[in-house]
Amino acid sequence: MSKKRLFAATLLLVGLVAVLLVLLAPRAMRLKTVQRRIAAELGRMSGNDIDFSRLELAWFPSPNFTFRNTRITARGHEITIPEIRITPGLAFLLGRSSHLRSLELIRPTIRISSPMPAINKRPAGIIPATGIIIRKGTIIIPPIAAWTTTAVTLKDIDLELRDRRKSVSMRLNGDSNISGKMRLNLFYNKEKLGYRGNYRIESLSPAFLRPRGLKGIRILANPLSLNGDISGNRAGFNLSVNGSFPCFRYTPKPGETAAINCGDAKLNIIKNNKQFKIEIDHLKIPRPGLTLSGLIAISTPAAAPPQWNIELRGEDINLTAVRDYLLRLWPDNHVVKTVAGVVLGGRARTGSFAFKGPASRLSHLRDMRITADADGADIHPPHTKLYLTNASGPISIIDGYLKGSGLSAGLGSSSGKNATLYLDLLKRDHAFILDLDLDVDLAGLPPVLGGLVKNRIFLRELEHFKQVSGHGMAHLHLGDTLQ
Repeated sequence: MSKKRLFAATLLLVGLVAVLLVLLAPRAMRLKTVQRRIAAELGRMSGNDIDFSRLELAWFPSPNFTFRNTRITARGHEITIPEIRITPGLAFLLGRSSHLRSLELIRPTIRISSPMPAINKRPAGIIPATGIIIRKGTIIIPPIAAWTTTAVTLKDIDLELRDRRKSVSMRLNGDSNISGKMRLNLFYNKEKLGYRGNYRIESLSPAFLRPRGLKGIRILANPLSLNGDISGNRAGFNLSVNGSFPCFRYTPKPGETAAINCGDAKLNIIKNNKQFKIEIDHLKIPRPGLTLSGLIAISTPAAAPPQWNIELRGEDINLTAVRDYLLRLWPDNHVVKTVAGVVLGGRARTGSFAFKGPASRLSHLRDMRITADADGADIHPPHTKLYLTNASGPISIIDGYLKGSGLSAGLGSSSGKNATLYLDLLKRDHAFILDLDLDVDLAGLPPVLGGLVKNRIFLRELEHFKQVSGHGMAHLHLGDTLQ
């Protein structure tokens, strides 16, 4: 390039810069005016008044402002920001737009009051055209009486919020005093008014939570790691949870405790206008010992009490431990005492529990359906002196009737197979049937039959069986009523 051309290009560049300075100088020199406009815009975005100690202006690489020591207060909560970096954009400087181009908050600290301040409706389009960036932020939340036992401090928060024509996106990273690293990604669709995203929380200590309405239950501090997806709209949300399940300790009365060990979980939490539902894909609880799946739902029909729908299925169930835990948790519940009186211990390959109706019916056995595929269980049909040991096969409680079919079990020192059992647990019609093929221990059979049969003639004949020994095959049928 010749010297003349280089000189001409330099002169043109200087001229353009001079023209730009002439155009912007009047506004740039009126820093107080620009300061008030930016403060007003930040106030509109936050809904509160803003104070700051100093405003600095820089021209390169583009016109930008820096607010020092900003403080925002409203209804007891407080926000302090050592540094706010703002790129207003040419349209804002020329007064043609009320929106800032970008906003970066450095080391902000937000102290939330208790109770939480009311959140007023904000005008649409409050996010700067490019977005908001937060570096190393801190949020301090005081204890909430009914829910938490300690203050929660979210720290080292890095957040990036971008506003586009049809959507808003957010990326958040940080940690806290109750967890390790946290991550949240969200995408909001302005046209569909819905959002979706994902999250991850590492080493969360759930001991800060206070189980609402569950007296005597304490959540232990074993760390949890959780991740999942979240989506929703104005009608509700869908939250998936994958990871650890917390440990609980229950103290029904001084000196008596029951612990539920941590496990792992995969479930969905769904909320809409008429229903709250938890879909359990997998919930493994090592102690008392079972793996659950199914759902728990609460719906709110018009002009009617909330309706519960519980459908739970279990695998590899330690019946002895589960029975013990249920009696500790609900020692006075009629259903628990009745079922615990039937199932004395052992194991089950699978089991299920189903209920539909208002919560007031949870104490009524006839509204429930309980099934188990017994695998070495001990069964005691109530209102009898019958004890079936090491029982295997399908057993159910439906409409208040205990039913079993194709069972094998021990009966005293004898053993039975192809057994059918039917018993009215609620004493409505006193129905009772026991039908099975027996491999009989002749010496041990009379005491068993004497405890089951009340017919005087039969009992007198039974007294003749003395000094009997050996084994034999027999078919036993008792019924059709306990009366």
